[in-house]
Amino acid sequence: MQLSGLLSLLTHLPAYQALLAQPPTEPQALLQAARPYVVAGLKLHRPGPLLVLTARSEVAQQLADQLEHWLPAASEGGAHVYLFAEPDALPFERIAWSGQTRQRRLTTLAALQSRTGAPPLVVASARALMQKTLPARELRLALRPVKVGSVVRLEQMALNWAQTGYNPADVVEEPGAFARRGGIVDIWPPNLPQPVRIDLFGDEVDNLRLFDPATQRSLQHIDGVEIGPGSEALSKYGPAALTRLGIQGEHLLAPENVHGSNGAFSPLHDPNLLLAVREQMRVEVEQLAQGHSFHGIEWYLPYFYDQPASLIDYLNEDATLVVDDAAELFATLTELEGQAGSLRQELLRSGELPHDYAPSYFTTEELRQKLLARQPLLLGYGDLYGKSTSANTPLARSFAPGPRYGGKTKQAIGDVVQQQNEGHRTVLVTRQAARLQDLLRESDLIAHVQSEIPHRPSPRSITLVQGVLGEGFVVRGIQDAEALVPNPESNLFLFTDTELFGWSKPQARRRSQAHSSVAPEIFFADVKQGDFVVHLEHGIGQYDGLVKLEVGGVEREYLQVSYARGDKLYVPVHQADRLSRYVGAGERTPPVNRLGTADWQTVKERARRAVADIADDLLQLYAERELVRRHVYSPDGPWQEEMEASFPYEETDDQLRAIEAIKEDMESDKPMDRLIVGDVGYGKTEV
Repeated sequence: MQLSGLLSLLTHLPAYQALLAQPPTEPQALLQAARPYVVAGLKLHRPGPLLVLTARSEVAQQLADQLEHWLPAASEGGAHVYLFAEPDALPFERIAWSGQTRQRRLTTLAALQSRTGAPPLVVASARALMQKTLPARELRLALRPVKVGSVVRLEQMALNWAQTGYNPADVVEEPGAFARRGGIVDIWPPNLPQPVRIDLFGDEVDNLRLFDPATQRSLQHIDGVEIGPGSEALSKYGPAALTRLGIQGEHLLAPENVHGSNGAFSPLHDPNLLLAVREQMRVEVEQLAQGHSFHGIEWYLPYFYDQPASLIDYLNEDATLVVDDAAELFATLTELEGQAGSLRQELLRSGELPHDYAPSYFTTEELRQKLLARQPLLLGYGDLYGKSTSANTPLARSFAPGPRYGGKTKQAIGDVVQQQNEGHRTVLVTRQAARLQDLLRESDLIAHVQSEIPHRPSPRSITLVQGVLGEGFVVRGIQDAEALVPNPESNLFLFTDTELFGWSKPQARRRSQAHSSVAPEIFFADVKQGDFVVHLEHGIGQYDGLVKLEVGGVEREYLQVSYARGDKLYVPVHQADRLSRYVGAGERTPPVNRLGTADWQTVKERARRAVADIADDLLQLYAERELVRRHVYSPDGPWQEEMEASFPYEETDDQLRAIEAIKEDMESDKPMDRLIVGDVGYGKTEV
């Protein structure tokens, strides 16, 4: 589905037609010539959430990316765009879901339950839609607010978290985990983009902060937060799931389970199962019986609830449901259901799946009935019964994909000339704006290269923008909004590099903002009890863990470090950044220092002298390099700019800075002395 498909969906909404004839003209950001169509439709004529269903996952991802680009940011009052994630495991597969998958799914479900802010916009693929999930009521009951100044019972709160799918951990590094360190509690609710640090003063919440899971450094203070469940399988219902599975008691091998009750056996006692699978299930049954969560608990989702829900069940009465190409959607659902059946037979033959195990997905017919009850808007081809039909309405015909030129620039320029002569509006968004400007000039057309479009382009105009978009479209004008009479003289043509040259520029991978790693909390991410650590002033010791000491009538937490001959050092928690994990060559156990001696100072002095010697050598080397001169390369010319414009990826900020620095070096007469460093797959070769 192209963005034009979404635009055509909005034209089906009542009272929206007049806006097509007279769209808003207030200043907008980059490439907003068509944005008013989207913004007006979503803002004015969509009182509730919008769910768009599409067949394939890659199309869903592309659509979500396009919507985020075209719609106003949430900070500007726009809607949040959510991509409802597909489960990591195929149906019947015993593969644990990743923390990111849990987060994206639960964040979406929580947003659909929220009554604050702009209604969310959700995109989901066929496979994401098929997966059974927890009922909306269970999610609402599991959402617990925590505010600064509120009183909490820490033990009860931790128990509630454990019963709603959270896993205890030493350090919180992924969604669905929580950690306790005395009066400091870290938790990462999957319905939030970042984990939360709760500082307690007794039983009162003294402080709430979001923190970076990579550095464990605090990001910002917040007044309150709503903590949702850690998994779609609420572990407090583990015993109920075992009951539905026919398991009695807390052990899979209990006599009543092994010999069956009333002649019935649980699917988990299938004699054809592999021994390793049986042993894993035995451990998981014990966890479920105790109401504990574990990695892979989603495999038991079909048994957790009497009536598992689907994503469609989360939509309220005000929601708008859109199906992009119903024929393809149901063809994909049928194909996925068939693949699940084949996989089930394969797993049964290999002894990895019990017989009669319930499916974790809704069938095609079940989803068809849910969609029929919601009366969705249909785009593209086919109805909910798979019949080949199309949305053949005047407004639907007003939106179409743009022509594809595949690098035939003369033909493209010729069409642009014709469009201007016929009174149309043409917008060209390309990385090769300078090249197209020259080609337009050869046809006696003047177009200035712009970086933004502040107003709606006027008729007979050509707008040339240096920029990147996934793909373009054509909006055919409408003369009479009431009668839907076409007006061929008011078309809008939006061309991108996809239409002009046959390639599009993939979105660059964005990395989270870097923060300083010098933070007290980073110690807990690197060091575990028994590790060797280094203190800035006292040297190498062994970390013994957190202890509570009463000093001056006040009880506080300290990091205990053992040194040689029984010496102990107690470091306040807020000074944890003075400790770091010992890293040495090989596996040799390091010598532990004594407190109160000059041994550590001697080691530091030797290291200081060695560093000074290296610095002297470097100073001499660079002094010699300063005397050397080399060939000076010329600044970038048109051919270089054209080559860079054809680069089929969007550069990251770091790549752009590195490229500029390298060019400055090459245009200097001094030898280049630069090293490009980066993670695998982040574009060192391209730079």
